[in-house]
Amino acid sequence: MSEEYVELILQWSARTDKDRVRDWLRQRGIGFTEMQTGLLIFGNRGLLDQHLSVSLEDIRPPAQVPIPPPLQNDVTSIMLPSPRRPHV
Repeated sequence: MSEEYVELILQWSARTDKDRVRDWLRQRGIGFTEMQTGLLIFGNRGLLDQHLSVSLEDIRPPAQVPIPPPLQNDVTSIMLPSPRRPHV
């Protein structure tokens, strides 16, 4: 598994069962933190690749990531954002 750290932005749908999504992520060892309209999800790339069923190495940000079937009723999108750049 790749140890590269990755952050993704998950956006809630209008009729989200937030606890179901949080439990699904927790059970797979995927970290998350609350945001106003969703979650920032994070972990090593290998773990995220495995549970999101996509190779994040092959995706160039910014890009949409496929939503896993168990989350499709609760999540509108999962986005791999552009890398942060320091402001000088």
